[in-house]
Amino acid sequence: MKKWAMILLGRVIGVENGVEAPNWPPDPDGNPVTSTECDDTVYIGMYYHNGEFLAELPPEPLIPYQPTEFEQMLMATQAEMYEMIFVSSSVNMQSSAAIYEAVTTGGTV
Repeated sequence: MKKWAMILLGRVIGVENGVEAPNWPPDPDGNPVTSTECDDTVYIGMYYHNGEFLAELPPEPLIPYQPTEFEQMLMATQAEMYEMIFVSSSVNMQSSAAIYEAVTTGGTV
């Protein structure tokens, strides 16, 4: 007698013993349930990935985000705006410092 794992969307949803592979109907959304021969270590809830039964799925490799051309243009525009704001703030601070110094020392601006 063989042991069969019933797999739906990459997950084991049932384990049965039998001479032949069980034939389960699809789920309500029409996704097929497939049967695959397994051993005694397989249990409900395991993943079936690339022909292997796994307790958990390996993490997907991270793909660095690549901004679109529009996003790059937008970021460049924002950087220019921040630079203009910084320059403007620096000029205002220098002017305020000159006025403060003139007021406190009795001089002129």
